[in-house]
Amino acid sequence: PVLGTKKVNVEYGNFRGYLPITVVSNKLPSLLGREWFKPLGIKLAGVHELTTAEPSRDDIKALEKEFHDVFSAELGKYKGTPISFSLDPSIAPIHLKPRRVPFS
Repeated sequence: PVLGTKKVNVEYGNFRGYLPITVVSNKLPSLLGREWFKPLGIKLAGVHELTTAEPSRDDIKALEKEFHDVFSAELGKYKGTPISFSLDPSIAPIHLKPRRVPFS
């Protein structure tokens, strides 16, 4: 059940403004509403065709070379815009299993 809706102050990239959030009473993962997509630059593209092919060894080596930092054994580091979260210490963390995405 929906408990209410509120506009919150959002700063992301070049966007600064108020966007609506909906508060619900269950403990499901949070989802962004569609009204957030355009201000935050999120674009959805439809999938019209899906094919699979076995990559060649040369393709795999080229990807490993191009993205060597991703495939290294070293721990990575986030290099984007600084992020901060305000957490309530009285709330215990929970773990949710990944949700299945339907494939049709």
